[in-house]
Amino acid sequence: FTIDLFKQQSESVASGAAADVAIYKVGYPVAGECGQGSVDSAVAKYPEQFAGFKEGSCKDVGYTVADGQKTITIPVWGKTFTIDLFKQQSESVASGAAADVAIYKVGYPVAGECGQGSVDSAVAKYPEQFAGFKEGSCKDVGYTVADGQKTITIPVWGK
Repeated sequence: FTIDLFKQQSESVASGAAADVAIYKVGYPVAGECGQGSVDSAVAKYPEQFAGFKEGSCKDVGYTVADGQKTITIPVWGKTFTIDLFKQQSESVASGAAADVAIYKVGYPVAGECGQGSVDSAVAKYPEQFAGFKEGSCKDVGYTVADGQKTITIPVWGK
């Protein structure tokens, strides 16, 4: 099971320094998916102007199923940037089959961070009931800065 990790925004940002804004682009960096990330509001105009990103989230354009992250290197600038990936809900899910839901837990699997993953809605009750996960995303509880991924093995289940 792969969990996306998120940190809280730094104190300097929370106290009035330039805030991050969410930007997204359909078909990037993976064809058929939507890539979303957070950038400092002072520089958000550059990926919008030169790379076709838009302000907002993948959810705004129908990509609601979390599908991991990808780290890319920005040409010319040379900095790395982690992009959250989202898929559209499959046709079978849209027609009534079980859908994936996002679940999260603060302090797991890394102390001081929030771990988030997607599970089939039919089994989401188990990590909620037995491991203290909640339905939703880390962003819902103030953890907005992507900080990589960690793959874990779920005891008993073995996945």
